Amino acid sequence: MSTSGDTNRLISQSLNLVSRIIENDTEATTIDLNLLENLNTNQSLNYIKLERNLTDIEKNCSSFENLGAEFKRHMSKVDEIQEKVSKLENLVIELDKWSQEAYAESSRT
Repeated sequence: MSTSGDTNRLISQSLNLVSRIIENDTEATTIDLNLLENLNTNQSLNYIKLERNLTDIEKNCSSFENLGAEFKRHMSKVDEIQEKVSKLENLVIELDKWSQEAYAESSRT
């Protein structure tokens, strides 16, 4: 009878230990799942921030392209002005030559 009692006691202790192992494993798994849920939530928030940043970058890129087009228009106007200035410089040089020739002729006379 003592062996039967010992066996029952050992079986009861074994079942209690297995029960505690299962409870601890379940608790650890629940903690892991909660951590994964938190990580997932944080990553979702990060993706939302990245999406906002991408939208801002796209807007800035569009603005930059518009500024580039505006810059090209201004540069073409500057080029036109430079061409006109160059023509005026040539005219000034030619007028200067004529003035020097006219002065030289008037000095001779």
